[in-house]
Amino acid sequence: MSTMHRHDFAQLVLPLHGVLELQVGNTAGQVDDSRLAVIRSGVDHGFSAGEDNLFIVIDLPHSVSRICEQLPPFVATDAALKQYIQFMYQQLSMPQLNPVIGYSMVSLLLQLLMQAGPQALPGDRRLNAALQYVQANLATELTLNQVAVVANVSVRQLHQLFIRHVGLSPGQYIQQQRMQRASQLLTTTRLTVQQIADQCGYQNLSAFSDRFRQLYGQSPSTFRLSPERQTKVP
Repeated sequence: MSTMHRHDFAQLVLPLHGVLELQVGNTAGQVDDSRLAVIRSGVDHGFSAGEDNLFIVIDLPHSVSRICEQLPPFVATDAALKQYIQFMYQQLSMPQLNPVIGYSMVSLLLQLLMQAGPQALPGDRRLNAALQYVQANLATELTLNQVAVVANVSVRQLHQLFIRHVGLSPGQYIQQQRMQRASQLLTTTRLTVQQIADQCGYQNLSAFSDRFRQLYGQSPSTFRLSPERQTKVP
């Protein structure tokens, strides 16, 4: 394992061939044919790999690094995502790639990762039960005790499961999923900001707006009106 180090920018580690052992904060895992890695800004990380491997390491601009705060350290890659990574590799290998195209490809990849939602973790029914319960109850006043009961573990064990497999505490994960749902509702529905706050478990609109601004750097209303996020809403 290489010496643990950190950067003031986020990184994506995308698999092409081989296996990379990676430690991201307190979470250890592999980047291989089935998963990629997300390294948040300021997080200690180290790696080890054999000679027969090939990966894409992307240093993310600060303008999109905030999105990584909503992603776990390791994300499963399905067939479509693998094809897109191969496409990115071909384009990024071009000697005179237009920087605008490169930025657009990375931005699209981040959006695809955001929309993928939580990944099932084979072999750990406790964590999968917790993830499913959280997703089904984001509009309610979720407590860690409730989630722990559903997962049939103690609150302490629940915390350990999330840190080990998700890279976030249960509370951080719940906040992440609420904000992700909020961003999707803002761009795909005509619901008012108050209605969206209600559906994301916030009864206090001010608290919702403050949390959203902290994560996305702008208010929910401004986020909704951003030209790059405009979609046709039925």
